Amino acid sequence: METLLRIKGVGFPTFSARGCQQDLALIHDPQLFRRTINGELLFLGDDGDDKYTSIITCQDKDIPAVSHLPRGAVVEVQCIQYLTQPLEQGKTQCVRQWVEGSLTCYNVKGKKIDFKVGKNCLVQSSLQEGFVRFRPLLKMRILNFRFKIDEWGAKVGWQLELEEV
Repeated sequence: METLLRIKGVGFPTFSARGCQQDLALIHDPQLFRRTINGELLFLGDDGDDKYTSIITCQDKDIPAVSHLPRGAVVEVQCIQYLTQPLEQGKTQCVRQWVEGSLTCYNVKGKKIDFKVGKNCLVQSSLQEGFVRFRPLLKMRILNFRFKIDEWGAKVGWQLELEEV
């Protein structure tokens, strides 16, 4: 396996996805923020409504099989980027579904700890403080795809831009 990255409906031929990089960021929506006449910045959105945007880039010897997918197609992305949340009073509600096998819990010193998973992504541990770490599983829409090639250098690059639905 060359990469942890998996995108449902996208094939990764050999030497097409080694050393991928993923930027994962909250979608910037300037309409969610307004300033009062006193200059105080207000947030007009609801907590928990945050969605992610992602740019995945790679430089290898081949490109993924994506030419059959139109711009705007919805795909399921098993991210390579991890998210981390604090355990508060021994539990936390994960903000996103995680990629199977990627969920871990650890204490404040970085040592892995035992945990249980309940309904609705609730993670519980016997420790009061610690962290939950996981790779998110996101439904995303393809915004753009770019290919580049260095003919003499025998290198191919690609970039995939996605936004969570």
